[in-house]
Amino acid sequence: MAVYSRELAAYQFVGDYGGSGPVERMVYSSSHVGRSLKEVCMVAQQVTLKNKLGLHARPAAHFVRLAAQFESDVFLIKDDVRINAKSIMGVMMLAAEQGATLTIECEGADEQELLAKLVQLVEDKFYEE
Repeated sequence: MAVYSRELAAYQFVGDYGGSGPVERMVYSSSHVGRSLKEVCMVAQQVTLKNKLGLHARPAAHFVRLAAQFESDVFLIKDDVRINAKSIMGVMMLAAEQGATLTIECEGADEQELLAKLVQLVEDKFYEE
């Protein structure tokens, strides 16, 4: 079994997912020290906010409600800030405006489906326009 040290970090490209851009599988982060590869795999994808007001209260609530329907853990990353995307306060704290690039990370049994649904929500401009 492979065990990782703090010096390692890598993403592995696994292909396009539904035509919405590249999907990467994270194979290591600093929080995974001492864990096996199978334990640390997750999927991640970058998205760009296209709706006029960005990730304000209503879109943030849509995002959190959708994320909460799944078993997998989900995180949003903006400018090196990583938050739990099942927390409305965390999502609002990002203050992500139109044009901001976010990374969505999902880890768990239903990670692929969750990532696809969240990316689609962002691509659909949170059903606002």
